Amino acid sequence: MKRSSEQTRGERTRQAILASATQAFRDRGYERATTADVAQGAKVSEATIFNHYGSKSGLLLEVMESYYRDTLLELEEAIRGQGGPEQQLRVMVRFWVLRVVKDWSLARVFSQHGRFSDDPQVVTSYRELSRGLTGRVLAVLQNLRTEGKIGDDIPLYLLRDVIFGAGEHIALGAAIRPRSQAELERAGEQIVGLILAGSKPSEKSEASLASLEAKLDQVLQRLPEA
Repeated sequence: MKRSSEQTRGERTRQAILASATQAFRDRGYERATTADVAQGAKVSEATIFNHYGSKSGLLLEVMESYYRDTLLELEEAIRGQGGPEQQLRVMVRFWVLRVVKDWSLARVFSQHGRFSDDPQVVTSYRELSRGLTGRVLAVLQNLRTEGKIGDDIPLYLLRDVIFGAGEHIALGAAIRPRSQAELERAGEQIVGLILAGSKPSEKSEASLASLEAKLDQVLQRLPEA
């Protein structure tokens, strides 16, 4: 019983550290947030943090993995029972826009340090976690292609990049000038609209790409300036 109690106490300590670190990285960024800040928020010593996570980058790794794991679970829950791939895509894009706007400061930490960290484990994990999230969108896009709603002439990775890139652009603009949830949801619908309209199978390859680019420009011009 004592051993079980110690494990439970240790898990509670890890959860407190993780919550404090997540908030510290969100509020101050990775560089400015210190392990002393995290320790104070979790009400533990810095030594306890290093005992559990080894280093500050180890702490970032745990925060990042926990965040992506929760995000993917919530995304799966959001699209469950949504019917065909077109409706699933609408739900996914709306989910992504609202999520990245809400957590833009944290998303920037992951993007910057996940790509360029000196810790190769952080970089490797970021790539795998990103593929897990974007891969779910690619699967829905592939289903749309199978249904004949997306032509073979536009690479699916390009459509994926439109979705995630436009979402980040919206988040950057919303950080400067806040937008209502209704406005954000409408922007998500516009992204889906340009994906479907700009990649119809009946269009020629060059014309289809040009149409997609033009429609993306129109959507982004209606968003807040970055």
